[in-house]
Amino acid sequence: MKAKNTFGISFFIKKYKLKGDLAPVYARITVDGKSLDLSLK
Repeated sequence: MKAKNTFGISFFIKKYKLKGDLAPVYARITVDGKSLDLSLK
């Protein structure tokens, strides 16, 4: 039986890193339950 792979992408803002009116936007990529956060500059 072949294993099922999963993949997902979410975008979010880290409000605790807010500087004035600007906050960093991050992408979270999840593959098979393992996730990685990337900053989008």
